Amino acid sequence: MYKKKLIQTCCAAVLAIAPFGLLQAQSAWELQTAIGVFTFVPKVCGMYKEGDFYDIEAHGPGAAPDGEKAYMSFSSTADAIDVDLGVDSLRASSDRTVRSEGPLKVLVNDQKIKIVEIKLVDQDGKVVDMNATLEIDCS
Repeated sequence: MYKKKLIQTCCAAVLAIAPFGLLQAQSAWELQTAIGVFTFVPKVCGMYKEGDFYDIEAHGPGAAPDGEKAYMSFSSTADAIDVDLGVDSLRASSDRTVRSEGPLKVLVNDQKIKIVEIKLVDQDGKVVDMNATLEIDCS
């Protein structure tokens, strides 16, 4: 069981096919919650710093802790994290979501972003976690 989970997390989330059939390693993002770890592969990760403020937009497909498809988006401008369950693209709609509620504490170190003490709620406003952590590597 340990090997199976490790293979799913590493191999499925970190490899993507690059042009000309070459493999290119990509960083996996992790949303650590009380219900388990959501893992995502970056599709878009943009950062711009102006003064003390970072404008960060990031999104990508991945999987929920139970293996279900999920799509995560983070916007520092909107101060929001949204995870749509059962879909694997930005434009797809889902009636099941997990989203942040309240202000986000965003820490930036070069191209690495860590968002801590995230309050997550589901589509009905029910609390999923009071202390989740999202780690994003835009390098």
